[in-house]
Amino acid sequence: MTKFILIFLGLIINVHAVSKDLASTEVKNYTVKMLDKGIINPKDVMVFEPTYLAIKKKDSLSILAVDKGHGSQSVSVPKGAKSWKSGMNKSIDLEFDIEGYYLYVCKPHTRMGMVGLLKVGQEVTDQNKQQTLKSLMKLKKRSRINKKRVQNLINFVETNQKKY
Repeated sequence: MTKFILIFLGLIINVHAVSKDLASTEVKNYTVKMLDKGIINPKDVMVFEPTYLAIKKKDSLSILAVDKGHGSQSVSVPKGAKSWKSGMNKSIDLEFDIEGYYLYVCKPHTRMGMVGLLKVGQEVTDQNKQQTLKSLMKLKKRSRINKKRVQNLINFVETNQKKY
């Protein structure tokens, strides 16, 4: 009887460990909203919310055209990754299998600092980091408002921070 209980407990522990392992590799879908005015911070205008998002490889992202007059397009992506362009007033669903930084803008509101940054996975090549920084510097130079938002992303990438 004791042997049976030990075997049974061993099976339960193994099943728990396997289910916990499967949960950690679960693919998730995240959402970014294109907004005229921020929900988290109503003082934010022409904003992707959240502005920064970190996801795992194989996760997906839906960029939603909540307010009219917005579209999402990539500006800088890791080597080998696909660029995207959603079109005006169009939401887009994306999947990511290459790690690194993905920088994107709302083309009509680029000068208003409507920029978003996605980090996929943990690995960022130096080339991807430098390319992202170069693109952010150009965006900051062109921005008429929300320069602080762009500068915060520059600082974030330069210092390899974990949280935005």
